[in-house]
Formats: sequence, C-alpha cells, structure tokens
Amino acid sequence: MNEEFEDLIYRYLNDECSEEERRMLQVWMKEKPEHADEFMRRAAMHANLRAFVVGEQVVRKSEVESVTRLPAESLAAKVIEIPWRTVTLAVAACFMVLVAIWPEREPVSQPARSPVAKRSIDQRIPHTSDPRPAAEWVHTEGVIWRGDSADDGDKIQPGEIAIIEGEGRLRFDHGVEVSLHGPVEFKIVSLEKTYLKSGRLTVRVPAGAEGFTVLTKHLEVVDLGTHFGVQVDENDLVDVAVMEGRVSVKARRGEDSRVLNSGAAVRSNDGLKLAVLDITTLPFATAWRSAVGIKHHSKSVVIRPVRSFGNAALLSNTEIYVAAEGETAQLRDALEVDVSAAGEYRRESDLTEKSLSAGTMVRPYLIQFRPQAEKSAKKKESDWVNLRGEITFEGTVLGVILNHERLIAAERILNRRLQRKLYGKNRGLDFLGPKFGDSVTLSEDRQTLTVELKAKPGYSDYCQVLVAPETP
Repeated sequence: MNEEFEDLIYRYLNDECSEEERRMLQVWMKEKPEHADEFMRRAAMHANLRAFVVGEQVVRKSEVESVTRLPAESLAAKVIEIPWRTVTLAVAACFMVLVAIWPEREPVSQPARSPVAKRSIDQRIPHTSDPRPAAEWVHTEGVIWRGDSADDGDKIQPGEIAIIEGEGRLRFDHGVEVSLHGPVEFKIVSLEKTYLKSGRLTVRVPAGAEGFTVLTKHLEVVDLGTHFGVQVDENDLVDVAVMEGRVSVKARRGEDSRVLNSGAAVRSNDGLKLAVLDITTLPFATAWRSAVGIKHHSKSVVIRPVRSFGNAALLSNTEIYVAAEGETAQLRDALEVDVSAAGEYRRESDLTEKSLSAGTMVRPYLIQFRPQAEKSAKKKESDWVNLRGEITFEGTVLGVILNHERLIAAERILNRRLQRKLYGKNRGLDFLGPKFGDSVTLSEDRQTLTVELKAKPGYSDYCQVLVAPETP
C-alpha cells in the first residue's frame, strides 16, 4: 500500500488528521473497493489493540473478516451492528463519521481502455469547497499522457496528472507556473498545495503568490518568492534546487529544516535529514528551460541562475550561458535597443535601433560568453575562441541590446541589481569583421536568436534579449 495513505490511516485512527488530509483519505477509499477493505482491516486491528490495553474483549477474527468482505455501501450498517464492547468508542465513532459523509460509490463497470499511450483513467478530484478550475495548460510539447490528454489552453481542476513522456507547463489562477517533465506523477491538492509522487518539476512564483507548497514523501517545500525545482526518483530520493529567490525546506519525518537561497540545493532519502548538494549536478536543465520561457536551445547553450554570472566557475570555451532575469518587468523609462527586426547583423550599419516606450512589459534574458585560457598554453593576442549558440523563446523578441552603454541603461531601467563590474569597460558585442567580430541573427518570426561569439580568454561577451511576455 502507498506509504502516504498508510500514514494517513494511522493518523486518522489516532485523531491526528487535518480536515484536508481526512478528505484525501475519503477520496482514496472511494477509488477502489480494496482501499475500503484495507481501511477496515487496519481499523479493526487498531481497535483490537485498544481493546486489549483497556481490558475489553478482542474483536473475533470471524467478525473482522465478515466486515472486510462487505461492499462499501454496507459498512455503515455493519459498523452499527458490531457490539460496542468489541470496538472502542473513539474508533467506532470515526467509522460512522467517515461513512456518513462518504459520497455514493461509483458504478463498478468501467469504460474500455484505449492503448497504453492514451489509455483513459479517472481524473480523481479531491473534495474541495471550490470546484472551479485551478490551473490551465499554457504549453505542452511531445507529451504522451497516462490518462486523458490535454491541449494548450485546457483548464483543469484539482486532481492527478500523469505524463509518460514530454513536457507540460501549468499556470495557476494566482500566476504560479509549474513545469512538469515526464515521466512524472503529480497531484493538485488545492490552489496553494501540490504533491509530487515521482518525476521532476520546476516552479516559478510571482510576487504576491508566495507560500505555494510542493509536498513529497520526504520533504515539504514552501516558496518564499522564487523559482525552484523538485525531483523524486524511483527510490524516493528527493532533491530540491533553487534557481532564483528563496524556499523553505522541511523534513517531514524529522526536525531538520532550512531556507535555501539562489544556487542552493539539498537532498533527503529518509525525510529525517537534509544533505547539501551542488546544484550543477542535478538534472533540471530541460524542465528549467521550459519554466523560464525557452522552447529550445542548442547544446552549446546552458541555462544558469543570473546571480552566478561573473563567477570564475562560468568560464568556458564550449558553453554560452543564458539567464532569465526574474519575472516579467515593466520599463520605467524608454529603453534603446540595437536589434528590433528579423535579419542578420554583422556590422554596425546592419543594426535596427529602436526605442521601446516606457510602460512596455518585457521578460529580460542575459547572455554571457567567457572563454577560459588553457593552463598549458601561453596567452596570445591571436588566441580567439569562437562559439555558436541558438535559443528559441516562447515569446516574440522585442529587442536585443548589444551596446555596452545600453546594457548599463537597461540595468537601471529594469531595476536590476547586477554590479556594473559585471560588464567591465566594454562587454557588449563587437563588430570587428568576419575574423574577430561577433554576429547576431534573428529569425523571421522573431523567436529564434542565433549568436556567433568570438572572444579572447579573460574577456567576456554580453548581450541582453527583451522578450514579449506570453499572453495568459
């Protein structure tokens, strides 16, 4: 039996369940006759132990077996027939309360299942005071569903979601976005709480929606205004990583808890202790990409937290780093951009400069390339490193900033707290001709940006991309 519900039954019989957990137990019992039978069996065992302790008569085995063979509809009547001397008052009362509010059992007959990849199963919806949809699918890609399929724009109520393969992103009514990377088993408990049974997800929480919670078998993860990821593997090993902001992580079976900041990660295999991890060792790249509004990127492009930019650890001759700079922002003043139209840009005369007006909503991304000198080689003026990368955004590119001064202006207008030393004296892109110059290409649909960057070890190339937010 699922340990989550085994624990729920134990807490219920000991009067330790919350109202929400009690409803979850009701739904679980209603799903299958075997679940109700298991509850009755464990409840009878519990009653036996209590009766033994207080010196009352132990429930006879034949009586217990006769109860567990009954259909769910007969439980209420049978519970009443059991002599009070065989079951303690507290347990008998909990039986009657649970059965009295138990919804009518669904018909036994079930519709024929379709092939495995698309087989139809129930969307088991917990009892809630608000039956309205809690979220909608805003992006799905290559998804093979275990259960009913869904399309972009479909709204869903609290319930279970299972993806065999592919990626899907949900947007909750309060703006929280949850990206699921298959295979994954996930449950929406309420607008504020979810449960990850297995697989990987990332969560982005906007200002004003703090407190969003992801439960797992071992950990409780509560958002404090952030972008984070959670993974549960086949051995119930749970990893939590914070890309931006902060989260509170608590072991569910112990006292260990801590607040994680950007770039931090922890692991638990028992729900008692938290072990610190290196975030770069965790496989959140694909789910992270979807969460930050990027559809695709080439192998040379790596997504990183923006606060890690400028670190020596991000020196690389084979990787171009991109960071989503937080949430969608509104321009406080007009902002000049260097590229505003589709095309290829290799010379300054190619630029399509434009002013984005104050009040424009944008989602900013920062791109960095910092080559590393080989330890065994002497630094030469001719030692240029060339690297090409491609990024496809979910939104339309409004503008690309390549000029150093405009990068600094964007920092002020977007109210970002990056240090100016990040850019150095001249860290924009350089148009120095085909041998040493950088180039940028924006696709016709203005969603795919291709960069060809050339820099000497010890120097850096930066550019900023401003993307139109996706329409909710």
